[in-house]
Amino acid sequence: MSGSTSTGLDARLAAVLCYAGWWVTGIVFLVAERQHPGVRFHAAQSTVVFGALSVVLLGLGGASAVALLLQGHVFQVLQGAGNLIWLGAVLLWAALLVRTFRGETWRLPLASGLADKIAK
Repeated sequence: MSGSTSTGLDARLAAVLCYAGWWVTGIVFLVAERQHPGVRFHAAQSTVVFGALSVVLLGLGGASAVALLLQGHVFQVLQGAGNLIWLGAVLLWAALLVRTFRGETWRLPLASGLADKIAK
C-alpha cells in the first residue's frame, strides 16, 4: 500500500492509524478518507472487528455485574471470559498494527467480507 490519501497522509500511516484507536479511529477514517480503497478497507475492518469486540465486552461486563448480585461463581466465570476476550482483542490489535505497519493487509475471517461492503 503506497501513495497519498485524501486526508494528506501516507496510505500506510493512515491504515495503521485506522487500528490505533480501535473502532473510533476506524470510523474517523471511514468518514475522512474518500479515495484510497486500502485505507477505507482497514478503517472498515477496524470498525467491524473492534466494534463487535467492544459490544461483546460491554455485554459480558453488564452480565457479570448482574451475576455478582445473584451468584458469585457465575460472576467469576463471566469475568474470566471477559478477561480472555480482552487479552485476545489486545493481541489481535497489536498484530494488526504491526502487520499493517509492514504494509501487509490481513483479511480477518468474517469481518473482511463485511468490511469490503462498507468500504465501497
